[in-house]
Amino acid sequence: MGEMSQEYVVKSIQTFPFKKGYVAVFLSPRDKLDEALEQSCPAVRMQGFGPRPPKEIMQTIVMEFQSMSKQKQQDDFRDVLLVVTETDFYGFGWSYGDVISGEFKKTQDGKSINPFDKEEKIK
Repeated sequence: MGEMSQEYVVKSIQTFPFKKGYVAVFLSPRDKLDEALEQSCPAVRMQGFGPRPPKEIMQTIVMEFQSMSKQKQQDDFRDVLLVVTETDFYGFGWSYGDVISGEFKKTQDGKSINPFDKEEKIK
C-alpha cells in the first residue's frame, strides 16, 4: 500500500549547464494519458540526486524545460528531469531510448511539515 511503479523512456541526456560534474536526464512516461488531462496539468516534475544545486539554478532549469515542453505536442505531465552527478549517471549505464522503471513509495510522513516554511528540510 502506498507504492507505485512507472516506466519511463530516456528522451534526453545533457551535461548540466549550471554546475560542473552533473548530468540532466529527461524522462518521459512510457504510457500516455488522455490528451485532455495532459493539457490541464504542469509540464515537468523535477527530482535531484546527490548534493543539491542552488535553488535559483533549479528554478531556471524547470522554467527552461517547461518552455521546451510547451512547444512539443502531446506532452505528458508526468515527465521527469533527473539531475545526477556524472559518476552516478555513468554507473546507471543509461542511454537514449532506454526504458527505466521508477519505484515510488512514501519514506517520510509529511504531516509535520509546514508548507509555509521558507525552506523545506529533508532528513
